[in-house]
Amino acid sequence: MYALTDALLFDWPWRPVTTLILLAVAVLYVWGWWRSRRAYPKLATAARLISFAGGWLAVGLALVSPLYALHGELLAARAAQQILLGIVAPPLLWLACPFHVAVWGMPVSLRKVVTRRILLRTPTGQISRWVTKPVFAWLGTVSVFLIWHDPQLVAWTLAHNWAYDLTLGLFLGFYLLFWWHLVGTGPRIHTALPGWMAFLYIVLGGELPNMVAGVTLAFRETPAYLSYAQGAFAGFTSLQDQMVSGGMIWLIGSLAYVSTAIILIGRFFKPGDMPPQLPFHYDATERTIAPGLEHRVLPQSMRRQDARNL
Repeated sequence: MYALTDALLFDWPWRPVTTLILLAVAVLYVWGWWRSRRAYPKLATAARLISFAGGWLAVGLALVSPLYALHGELLAARAAQQILLGIVAPPLLWLACPFHVAVWGMPVSLRKVVTRRILLRTPTGQISRWVTKPVFAWLGTVSVFLIWHDPQLVAWTLAHNWAYDLTLGLFLGFYLLFWWHLVGTGPRIHTALPGWMAFLYIVLGGELPNMVAGVTLAFRETPAYLSYAQGAFAGFTSLQDQMVSGGMIWLIGSLAYVSTAIILIGRFFKPGDMPPQLPFHYDATERTIAPGLEHRVLPQSMRRQDARNL
């Protein structure tokens, strides 16, 4: 137990590139939050800054903390990375409205290029809309989850650091896409999922595979991964480590997915209690126009009609 405590406190890996990327993302968001707070205080709220900090910290713990150093010896460390990158960080980051805030941290010229290419009907924008459709986000997330838990691929990635880093990147990327369609913050380049579809989306793509993997690991009587069956670590046998890992995945994952599914199904059965759906092109109005696209504000007559529709 003391060995595990020492490892969690002092075994910090040296990962300069990942650390610099995380710091750059944090600086960009905080600077954009500070600048947009003066122009659009309803966009840059304290709650969004706290949400971003929580999501950013979750990613940092998964990628540059002792959890990363221990992932090859302790299955529970790998399970913690899975939870942080797939369940904790993505919804917190999206609740921070990262796109609209971060572009305010960019130079004006770069801000215009980014917003135009993503939000307008440019080739880049069209490709972005196509590859980030809910069906592809769902399929990609389920696929990367299966890859993450495949015993042979687990052994191969543990033997090659670059492959494991690639797997972590794919895991975070696809789960960001997965949660984007559920949280619904900008950039709004897709129509919102209907309540019933969002419910099936998270149950079949999130809760079901997560529960199956967690329960299987928690109650399996033989090691699921030969790479983690070499021996005990810090007083834990391989089966104890596997049981703890499965319990973490099952309980924490189900808590997040089931609570989100309940919220979604509640919206489906009580449509009258929900605020009116915003028009698909709501982001193109004067009230929420992305920085750099101010010239695309709708004419005054159309803005009045849009306000009446709200």
